[in-house]
Amino acid sequence: MCHDLGSASQLSYHGLVQLHASLAEAELAVFFRNNHFATITKHGGELYLLATDVGFAREPLVVWERLNQIDGDSTLCTSEFERVEESLTTTATEEAAAAAIAADIAEAEAREAAGLGPAQDEASDMALAIQLQREEEEQAQLAEQQMQQMQLQREQALAAQQGYGPAGPAPAYPGQPYRQQQQQQQPPQQQQRGNCLLQ
Repeated sequence: MCHDLGSASQLSYHGLVQLHASLAEAELAVFFRNNHFATITKHGGELYLLATDVGFAREPLVVWERLNQIDGDSTLCTSEFERVEESLTTTATEEAAAAAIAADIAEAEAREAAGLGPAQDEASDMALAIQLQREEEEQAQLAEQQMQQMQLQREQALAAQQGYGPAGPAPAYPGQPYRQQQQQQQPPQQQQRGNCLLQ
């Protein structure tokens, strides 16, 4: 099952209605939102997500989260889909935040140990971007040169077909200046004065 649920939280009320309509009672499906996969089911006409956040690891009562809001506010439920009182789960939120911070710290330490600090990552990304830009410019320059060379070859071929050399038309008779040849090939000019035609 795949749904496009575009919004800031990647879920809209329309999407929530579509989930209700398409998911059958007691059916299990995979739900993807905010870059996380979750198990979703329908029980008693309500949608529930399996509570897999690491913050709930120490909350034995919390198994499901009721999905009835798009803003992330959810009701925590037991394995029997009964509501768990917030007073019993106050540590869950704190532990979830602490676990997220600990995961970020561990990732940063691992990157540091590998010699990939944030500055080095940015520097290597910048170097890659510059290299790709240079390659693209070289390819564009080469393509431009090839186009110019092809254009020059076309012009030379066209000039050769029309009998023109690099300095203009070739002489029709060897040894005769071009101007004389041109005058011989042109018909005499006719001028008209009044009612008379002069040649």
